[in-house]
Amino acid sequence: MSLELINKANELIKQTEIEALKIIKKRELIKSKIVNNSLAIDFIINALTKKRYDDLTYNERLFVNDIFENATKKDLQILKDKYFIDLEDLKSIFLSSPYSKNLKFLKEVLNQYFNHDQKAVLD
Repeated sequence: MSLELINKANELIKQTEIEALKIIKKRELIKSKIVNNSLAIDFIINALTKKRYDDLTYNERLFVNDIFENATKKDLQILKDKYFIDLEDLKSIFLSSPYSKNLKFLKEVLNQYFNHDQKAVLD
């Protein structure tokens, strides 16, 4: 039985490594598209390319919480166009956050970008 646990742990480690490499590659691609790179831009990209709210640092959580509370369609368009942020990543962070219970952000902002009804976005 312990061998099964070890094998399962090794599989989870491999999955985590693969996910981390995908995130790193995505960040490098985004940063290569931005001409004027800065610490602020690095912060935005690093925060918004994570997949889970639990993976965010304290300051990154403050940043995404502000997005969840105050973002408009125009704000998301800027993130998408200027910083090349995939809104699916932001949606993943939102759905794994305590804010996922606040459907206002989902209904008013995210649904404008996804051609799904409310039920489909929550699935």
